Amino acid sequence: MKVVRKLKNQVKTKWYYIFWGTACLSVVAGQIVVGTGYRTMAETNQQISADINLLIETMLYRRPTGPSPADRAPRYEPMPGPSPEDYPTNQMPIIQ
Repeated sequence: MKVVRKLKNQVKTKWYYIFWGTACLSVVAGQIVVGTGYRTMAETNQQISADINLLIETMLYRRPTGPSPADRAPRYEPMPGPSPEDYPTNQMPIIQ
């Protein structure tokens, strides 16, 4: 009876595993860096949004000035209209 030995299909050296291990670690490290940058950007956007909201609220609502409770609640204060100096009449005639 004849003994048959099976040969290995693929023979890999230690450098194969070192290469792919290093490649996997660098991909994971890159994902961590990108995720950290994304989180930082999101936090910055939230801070900017909060600042814009605060600015809009201070522009639209005035502080209470009167002693009564009705005056203490913030209320809408319309923006002032344009002054006549903003629209000079010598540039464009207005037909009435």
